[in-house]
Amino acid sequence: ALSAKASQTEVYGYRIEIFTDNSQNARAAAFKTCEEFTALYPDIPTKVAYDKLYWKVTVGQCATAEEAIALWGKIKQTYPKAFLARETISIKYLNKYFCKMLLKSPSCCDRIKKTIRRGVNMAHIECDFIY
Repeated sequence: ALSAKASQTEVYGYRIEIFTDNSQNARAAAFKTCEEFTALYPDIPTKVAYDKLYWKVTVGQCATAEEAIALWGKIKQTYPKAFLARETISIKYLNKYFCKMLLKSPSCCDRIKKTIRRGVNMAHIECDFIY
């Protein structure tokens, strides 16, 4: 479960983990991997984190597994050991994602409602849609 503070700004989604290491040089390698990824894919957000003795680099902020799989397909040639990871993503990103989806297909409203009911507090979503 998310902490009370995190639940106000984040919700569970997916990222692609492209690096994980716990060696002596792992921190430097993680930041180097992040820089290299950003140079190749400047539009994809990156995150470097130290979690349970491991340095990790994750990329993307995917609201759905389908979106994460599409991103994984885009980067797997460059990062063959990359895999999907369920992590928290910013609600600000969800705001953009859901509004974009509504413009593409109003029929996605049911999926959006289910996601919101699973843990996103509507008070923190700054979006133009009301259901």
